[in-house]
Amino acid sequence: MFEYFIGQIRERTPTHLVLDVAGVGFKLLI
Repeated sequence: MFEYFIGQIRERTPTHLVLDVAGVGFKLLI
């Protein structure tokens, strides 16, 4: 589910933005 969500974001945004969003989301999960 999480990998699918990241995949959808990656298709719509630049890679650097994806990494930023994923990093923030990962911190929120912890």
